[in-house]
Amino acid sequence: MGVTAHAPRTLGVYQVRDFFPGAREETIGPATGSLASAFNLAQLATSFAWGWAADVSGRPKALILLANVVCGAGSTAFALTTSYGGAMAARVVAGAFMTSGVVMKALIGTTLSKDAQAIAMAYRTLGAGLAQILTPIVIGQLANPCRRGFRVGGCGQGGFLATRPYALSGAFIAAVGVAATAVNFFMVPDVRTAHGVPVDGAPGGSGEGCGWPCCARRRTAAAAAADDA
Repeated sequence: MGVTAHAPRTLGVYQVRDFFPGAREETIGPATGSLASAFNLAQLATSFAWGWAADVSGRPKALILLANVVCGAGSTAFALTTSYGGAMAARVVAGAFMTSGVVMKALIGTTLSKDAQAIAMAYRTLGAGLAQILTPIVIGQLANPCRRGFRVGGCGQGGFLATRPYALSGAFIAAVGVAATAVNFFMVPDVRTAHGVPVDGAPGGSGEGCGWPCCARRRTAAAAAADDA
């Protein structure tokens, strides 16, 4: 979540200047601000609905995986787009499906003991902090390789990297999204819930004979860190 949320913010101001070449600062400033806020506005508008959906469906893991896929795809599309409208649409879609943080917190709160909740939230915060530190560094190093003098393929006239200078940054975002999805798929327990309470005897419920909640504590903590990174 950290990479998909913060990487486009790092790229946004430079992309807006590319979208509006030669534009005055009176145009660049509002356009950049609107683009930056689109993600959070979409997230605000849908967070309650996703929490309700997680409660009603009883399948929090499925919603977490959906968020990983859609947010990763939206943020990757943001890095590849060549128009302001495309960038705005990508951020709105990514923000609207940024439900993994909400559902992961609910999963931690409803399935783990108080001590285990503290550990899981600590890992989650650690993952978010590392992502906020490392993402701008990595994204900046990968952005605009052609203009920085790197001799890489696709920098010729009309080449892929020449027309999409943030494609390598998009590849990094996609790789992190795939990794987060894989970690959550294998590590997050498939807990079935009813109104936020684990259902005994259901697959992944407290009646499962896999050492629940002990193994779930370790798996959920690790997944929370990966999801927030």
